[in-house]
Amino acid sequence: MDTDNKKYFFEPRVGINYNDGFKDLRTLVLGAYHICSRNCCYKNRCCNIDLVADMDYKCPDYSNAPRYDTPEDELCLHNSNIIEITSYCDDNTQYPTYTAFTRYMLECKTALTSEQKNDFWDNVAFCNFYQCFSSSDIMCFENDADTMNKNAVEALRQIIDTLNPQVVYVWTKELSDVIDSNIDDFPGLKKESLPREHSTIELYMYSYNHSINTVTLKDVQQYLQQYFPNRDITLTKEGVQKKVLPLEKVILRAIKRNTFMFDNGQLIVSANSKELEVGYILSSMRLYYTFNNWKEIELIITKDKKDGGRIKNLRQTRRYHNNNTNTKEAKELDKNIFGIK
Repeated sequence: MDTDNKKYFFEPRVGINYNDGFKDLRTLVLGAYHICSRNCCYKNRCCNIDLVADMDYKCPDYSNAPRYDTPEDELCLHNSNIIEITSYCDDNTQYPTYTAFTRYMLECKTALTSEQKNDFWDNVAFCNFYQCFSSSDIMCFENDADTMNKNAVEALRQIIDTLNPQVVYVWTKELSDVIDSNIDDFPGLKKESLPREHSTIELYMYSYNHSINTVTLKDVQQYLQQYFPNRDITLTKEGVQKKVLPLEKVILRAIKRNTFMFDNGQLIVSANSKELEVGYILSSMRLYYTFNNWKEIELIITKDKKDGGRIKNLRQTRRYHNNNTNTKEAKELDKNIFGIK
């Protein structure tokens, strides 16, 4: 990354197995802010987004710290996310919020072992939202709230673009409200329902589809050619009658709708897509295009949203149940995905 255009001060703590994901989904955990508990003459500088970088190696906690060849091992302010999570996983510091969240994610009702903590945090990324320290645990900064939020939104947008998570967990309603009020600054980010409630943390979940912004029609055409070299997937008789769009345009529309996404060179079902909707689209593809069998569809749409398995469980009845709501949804999919008027 061009460091001159870098918007965030604190480096995210990226687990060594982040790309493997937690439950097969790249996961970013977003905390609120770091707290400076020292009462020193520099505290107001560390709590100011315009001045904190000047204190990076001057903080009394790190001014005499040894220097390391590996950047992420350096003891300095910009590595605070890394230092904090590492300290927690090594049982050097007690962080009740981290423990509550880790137990929630692992669905663990007993005390966590160091191995469990390391295994979880090695598979996710973590960063705090605000890019300077707070002087207390009631979110107290030297800058005004609008300036702080604008800076944090710019930083998070850059972090998300760099890490390309599929799921983002956000701690506290205040942070979620800021993100929601600036959601247009995060194309591809969508608020989701938690799979289950958290008893002690105000927790919110978002899905993220980076491919909404980057995939072009040419990308989809090249992708199909990869799996079907020298062969066009043409329309069936019924597809011709209904004037269905070419397959590459249908796939691109499904990506823009956040039903499908490109991930590591594969077309997969997005984390937040509805199974009935996906089943309808897949079954319609089988009906409208000259695929020889289901396995050919499985070649191009390789994973489902839950466990990276094949899409067989999404082969659902093509038509929605016969009621007004689902009939309307089916017609909407016909129009917006397949171009059927």
